[in-house]
Amino acid sequence: MRRHILIASLSVAIIIGFGFVSQYECSQYCQYLKGGEEHYAVLSIFCDFIGFIGRHIEAISIAFTAVATIVMAIFTIKLSDSTNKMWDASERQLKQSDKSSEAQLRAYISFKDFGAKQVHSKLPGLVDNFLIYPILENGGVTYANKAVIGTDSRIVDKPSNANDIFSEPKTDSPCVIGPKCTINGTGVVIPTVRIDKIFTGDEILYIWGIVEYDDVFIGTKRHRTEFCTQVEIHRLGNAVSFVFNYIGPHNTAD
Repeated sequence: MRRHILIASLSVAIIIGFGFVSQYECSQYCQYLKGGEEHYAVLSIFCDFIGFIGRHIEAISIAFTAVATIVMAIFTIKLSDSTNKMWDASERQLKQSDKSSEAQLRAYISFKDFGAKQVHSKLPGLVDNFLIYPILENGGVTYANKAVIGTDSRIVDKPSNANDIFSEPKTDSPCVIGPKCTINGTGVVIPTVRIDKIFTGDEILYIWGIVEYDDVFIGTKRHRTEFCTQVEIHRLGNAVSFVFNYIGPHNTAD
């Protein structure tokens, strides 16, 4: 494109240069040549051509100027189109960079571990029970806002499909989980009399739960993390320990 503009500009300059040779001067010079020897005939023809160019220089100049203007207009349009494409690419890159930054800085809630402790029964005559609760961690570097946590359990007498076990648990009041912080989720109480049956394999204990929360960035969707486990119980004398085996598709996070 630049080469075409250069050629057009040089052509216009040459034609305008010819225009500085006036018709009168050309005629005088040609008459002088024609009055000479015959071997000046070729130069005489050239002078006639220069005279013709001089007489029509204005029309030719206008034509070449128009051509040059068109070429410049095409170049300007191409340049404008390239500039717009460059701005569009920069805008897409900026949006992608913003999304990448949000992904690196947002809150990420996961179920880190489980805790268990004995609690006293509120009903007289019953032995102590066990409270089992999930421990959640915000692995991100910003706050998780309006976080709600729900945990549920079920004891059955034979193995069940995780999809049949899992149901939406009741959640607590919203809370805030700080960056790199942990929080205890809602616990479920397992009666001591059921502990022995779970230990022997006569019954099976399932515990599952969810957490839903917002990150600090405006316009992002609400996040959700799920877990679903089958709990094994081991006993050594009076000591009781728990093993949580994750099962089924309800172990996800976004």
